[in-house]
Amino acid sequence: MNPIKKSSNPIRPRREKIIFLSAKNPLDKTEWSGIPYFMYKSLQQHFEVELMKGLKLRIIKKIGHYISQLSEKVFGKKYAFDYGILISLLYGIYYSARLLRKKNIRFIFCPAGLHELAFIQTKIPIISAGDCSTLQLVGYYPSLRNVHSVSIKEIAWVEKNAFSKIRLQLFSSRWAANFTHCHYGFSNIVDVAFGSNIFPKSSVEKMISLKKTIPFQLTFISLDWYRKGGDIVLDTVNVLISMRVPIHLTIIGCRPPNDFDRNHITIIEHLDKNAYGEIQTLENILLSTHLVLLPTRADCTPIVVAEAFAFGIPVLASKTGGLPSMITDDINGYLFEINEAGYYANKILEIFEDPMLYSRLALGSLNTSKEIMNWEAWASTGINAINKVL
Repeated sequence: MNPIKKSSNPIRPRREKIIFLSAKNPLDKTEWSGIPYFMYKSLQQHFEVELMKGLKLRIIKKIGHYISQLSEKVFGKKYAFDYGILISLLYGIYYSARLLRKKNIRFIFCPAGLHELAFIQTKIPIISAGDCSTLQLVGYYPSLRNVHSVSIKEIAWVEKNAFSKIRLQLFSSRWAANFTHCHYGFSNIVDVAFGSNIFPKSSVEKMISLKKTIPFQLTFISLDWYRKGGDIVLDTVNVLISMRVPIHLTIIGCRPPNDFDRNHITIIEHLDKNAYGEIQTLENILLSTHLVLLPTRADCTPIVVAEAFAFGIPVLASKTGGLPSMITDDINGYLFEINEAGYYANKILEIFEDPMLYSRLALGSLNTSKEIMNWEAWASTGINAINKVL
């Protein structure tokens, strides 16, 4: 009798199937700073993931833009059309029809799409993930200031209905979780940090030990000059120059509206995260960066902080929004109650003059990335929470 030969390709257990539902294209790293892309890729490590893209609604949203402009002219208030009932209803009709015949789906996962879920009709459990509710940005983000009361009521109504459909909400900060719990009474919330969307290919520990050169390299990354505090960054650089601190600033993603010191500042207005060569440029800049500055006026949990930590870079930022869930004073950076250039400049000078302090902050940043702010940890924490509610 011939012995039974063991198969060289053992049968693997069939993985559970989920649906990744989003109007944002998760295959495009420029969508929402690449967060949907890495959520999608992380979930693929654990499930069979079916992608269900949403409607773009470009023409309708363009009409909505004109309605908002008209509202501002007539009533002196904006109408946040993109987060209103009509858009939400169209998403609900579209998704419900596509989900009607879906079978054997463990759950639906929807990133940053509360307004996509309010009218959805399905028996499949829904898991949502994001960095805030839209309502808490009203009056906080410049784009959602001076909003008409009717529009605010619509946003609240849409989100309340969305939360009635959601089994679990994953938020990236305690700031977002507290607001949602207090305002909507929704308590099925888990805080789980986002990871970095770029990763160093060389040893960061070695790079930290080599960062003894001058000038002291500062980096500011943003597409929004004013909201992220670009003017405060420039003022900080000018204060440091007046102190005769040897520094150099690299600005990525935007350009100062006024003249600047071209001897101490380099500007890269655009970097495409879908282009390998441009990602390499960004990685090289971060490998030589000592500190990332983010004196933002309004923010949720900016991914640039997670990216800085992945490269062992401490972050100096303002104490607002979800940033206290990311940055801990004297561990991986500093948060400032008063968002003024002098405070940033004095702290940068202190760090510059104390190499031991800098090394401790850099290693603390790297440890935060390795232990908390990475997509493997996000998936593990999220899936454990999902298993408890399903």
